[in-house]
Amino acid sequence: MKKNTLIAFSGIDGSGKSTLIKMIDEYMKSQNIKSQICRIMGESYYNKIIRKKCNGEYLKTFEEYGPALVNITYTADLLYNHEHTIIPAIKKNIIILSDRYDLCCLAYSKLRDEPSIVVSKMLRHITKPTIHFYLEVEPKIAYERIVQRSKEMGDKISEKENIKTLSLVKIQYNKLVNSTHKNVIIINSNREISDVFNDSITIIKNKFKDLLGGKKYG
Repeated sequence: MKKNTLIAFSGIDGSGKSTLIKMIDEYMKSQNIKSQICRIMGESYYNKIIRKKCNGEYLKTFEEYGPALVNITYTADLLYNHEHTIIPAIKKNIIILSDRYDLCCLAYSKLRDEPSIVVSKMLRHITKPTIHFYLEVEPKIAYERIVQRSKEMGDKISEKENIKTLSLVKIQYNKLVNSTHKNVIIINSNREISDVFNDSITIIKNKFKDLLGGKKYG
């Protein structure tokens, strides 16, 4: 029986998910361990279709299609990636690093209430991660990171990337972590990314001793 090699990362925008995942992926490859990044939102299909119809404007998708449909497309994209990327990677014994997972879909759907029951039903049969990290960060710090990233990349800040929305989403994340997702590992992401990485990689080593062979970082 293949070991479940899925590691999921959740948290509000600006919590450091993408940076942490990239660091872990690079570490794995430096140790000759097969790993693969799956970006649930970045590799979307269904949500990308409606965003394209709205010129990529986040808030406009809700105005045109309603929150229920928009949140369901995010969940459908997770299910698509689950079947076409995550499951094949697990079968090949590849460590799959998922940028967002079910916790994200549920947090955003509960923010608007309307589609949360449907989303919950859609997610009933997906693979549970061996490790699910929740990067908890203060919204103010997250927003400062988003602004800095925007300056460095020359990207426009999304309409949903503001302190008010980040705060509301964090409340939903925390409710889920304290109720239906108690097995999620909470990582303090207010700190330097190197500290977050060291804590995360230690936990990963303990869970995947057979794959990592007891190798030490640093």
